[in-house]
Amino acid sequence: MNIVLEYIIVFIVVYILCYIILLTNKKSYKNKRTPDIFYLQKIYNIKIKSTVYKKYIYVFALINAFIIDTTYILIVYLLHNLILRIILGIIILILLTIICYGLFARYYLWKEGNDDV
Repeated sequence: MNIVLEYIIVFIVVYILCYIILLTNKKSYKNKRTPDIFYLQKIYNIKIKSTVYKKYIYVFALINAFIIDTTYILIVYLLHNLILRIILGIIILILLTIICYGLFARYYLWKEGNDDV
């Protein structure tokens, strides 16, 4: 129960921080220079319209908070060796990023096919 409570608290804090960082970085979103949008454009050929950036700031903040929080909880409670924590942390970050942004891209492409996003 303690782990679940810590997960929720860390998730909320990281989400708020990600959201604030993304809101203060509006200029780079309009120019499509953030790593999130660059990754989606290069790998999945997604063209996010400039009118919906505000809507996707919430989604990117949620995805990033989930990735960071899940990696933190797994590393802190599963391993005690510092070297293994670093190596496994990098691997988990990369895998969760590929999986989460892949799911988001598939959803976006599916939604784009159904109606205008």
